[in-house]
Amino acid sequence: MTRLQNYKLNIGEPYVLGDSPLVLLTALQSSFEPDPSSSSYTIKLAPTISQQGTYEFNDKGRPVRVYTQLDIHLMLNDFFAKLALMNP
Repeated sequence: MTRLQNYKLNIGEPYVLGDSPLVLLTALQSSFEPDPSSSSYTIKLAPTISQQGTYEFNDKGRPVRVYTQLDIHLMLNDFFAKLALMNP
């Protein structure tokens, strides 16, 4: 604890809802499309990790989705609706 007292950080007011983005991208998919219809992504090649722990471009990497926008409105409204069902 003494190590942390030497640093005064103001990281704002984060909120953590566990795996909510993962739930958004899987359970809340559209019935008409296999991809989440309300969140945007691009396809990139998976990088490698160097000995120093940094990412390096890998021209042989497998394609991965990099989400650039998540539908937070949908995610939070789904969460609040579930809370409302628990407290009639």
